[in-house]
Amino acid sequence: MSAHAATVGLLGAAVRLGIVGHLDAQRILTKAHAVIKNIVANLPASDLDQLLSYAPAAEIAAMRHETRDARLFFN
Repeated sequence: MSAHAATVGLLGAAVRLGIVGHLDAQRILTKAHAVIKNIVANLPASDLDQLLSYAPAAEIAAMRHETRDARLFFN
């Protein structure tokens, strides 16, 4: 899962829960991009064979969420 996708997902949940508004979420995302860029710039070097996206726990949680009796969002 990319840092951008994770951030967007968290901000989307925050908007749906009423914690932040749409404009505040966009401001937070803009600021987060600078933080993400800084983190990526300081990562150790690796070749393309080492890069992968593997988040089985997130995928399993998403699958379980859609079949639960009590869901966080009903949209």
